[in-house]
Amino acid sequence: MCAMLCYSIYRNFEAGSFDDEGVSAFKGDKMTQDKKLQNINMEDRKMAKKKDLLIILALLILAGGIWFFFQWTNEGQVRPGAYGVIHYGQDLIKVVPLYTDQIFSVDSNPNVIFKVQEGSIAFSKSDCPDQVCVHTGFIDRSYHFAACLPNLLLLTIREEEE
Repeated sequence: MCAMLCYSIYRNFEAGSFDDEGVSAFKGDKMTQDKKLQNINMEDRKMAKKKDLLIILALLILAGGIWFFFQWTNEGQVRPGAYGVIHYGQDLIKVVPLYTDQIFSVDSNPNVIFKVQEGSIAFSKSDCPDQVCVHTGFIDRSYHFAACLPNLLLLTIREEEE
């Protein structure tokens, strides 16, 4: 509605139907022309709305297809030979198989506890102040990681032991 009003004002301004103070000086003939233009514009809008809806629907179907593809492919998911890899700074300190459920800590920082459960691994407990590593939760894909920056610990997943 606001767009129609702005368009009408623009058309009247362009046609010179405003006086010096900006007050409209409509004439009867001019009003019928504006109504005809509004009717034409409404028909164009209805067509544009149908086209817009079709485009939006096509994009939603495309996005759904992409989501479905990534959800149901095995790429990035943990396979039976997956391992949790723990680094302290730049040093590799432990490689843990993810097929055995366990709770453990590392020698470099015994206050940080890890938990392996159902093919995934997580920081279970940490003495860091913000607990971001614990709130990250379980990671189960090869491209996921969790880090405890105050304790210099990095947790990743590797598909096979090296």
